[in-house]
Amino acid sequence: MPASIEENILDPVVSKNQKAIKDGPSEKEWKETQSVLALFLRAWKNYSLYPETHINCKTILERFHAQFEIYIETHGKLRFEFTKGQLVYKGASCRNTGLL
Repeated sequence: MPASIEENILDPVVSKNQKAIKDGPSEKEWKETQSVLALFLRAWKNYSLYPETHINCKTILERFHAQFEIYIETHGKLRFEFTKGQLVYKGASCRNTGLL
């Protein structure tokens, strides 16, 4: 049975490649992660602005879901951390990426 979105976001990382975690994400993985997180943040924002039945909410959620599924198939689980004033993915801060 496929894992739910919540399980893929929240479960601890069990990486096939521990070196990637130590060295941080590759540039390609970093860009794909930024894209998924940007869509997640846009979906969150839209759901705070519009009723859940609004077309903007439905559209962005569909886009996020499609992108997230591709990401999970390619990279496995997506785990990020919120620390004081920043979002961190595999030890790299998202602070200067335009996401936050």
